[in-house]
Amino acid sequence: MNLENFKNINTSFAEKINDFSVIYKNFVSQEICESIVNKMKNFELKSGKGRFPSRLIWGPESEHLDEGDQIINSISSLLSNGLVCDGLSFINVPKGSNWHEHTDSMGYSGEGNAKVYGGVIYLNNFDGGSLYYPESGTEVYPKIGDMVIHTVDVWHGTRITESENRFILTFLIWIK
Repeated sequence: MNLENFKNINTSFAEKINDFSVIYKNFVSQEICESIVNKMKNFELKSGKGRFPSRLIWGPESEHLDEGDQIINSISSLLSNGLVCDGLSFINVPKGSNWHEHTDSMGYSGEGNAKVYGGVIYLNNFDGGSLYYPESGTEVYPKIGDMVIHTVDVWHGTRITESENRFILTFLIWIK
């Protein structure tokens, strides 16, 4: 399995999706995924915080969730020196929604740091909502606890979520 684009990440237990994307099956336990969804649903309903109605961010300066710290530490353990993952975004994607094709290189780039990878962790099972990569013609159907990491410049999108809402954590990996 040639993973030249992932030489700074431990991919020993990842599966290749394409030359720019890998998946780690069961990276987060079902129990932790369900705990995060329950806590974040309640937080969102109570506080209304977040950049978007369905998006909550947590990191060093936000609400503290032990599960978030554990996941950031687990992601960080895969990274070589010089790379950092410093926060997660909780996103509630409603039934009937999708994400149009985009790259993760767009938008905020941090305090002069360069983004090198984007990632997503799936917190529940759902119908539809698959992750696709148009340039390589690949598509992945993640399950609860799976984590996908891809280079920030690869085009990707999601199909329409057909069943219950899709709950995910997204993150970026930066060069320090």
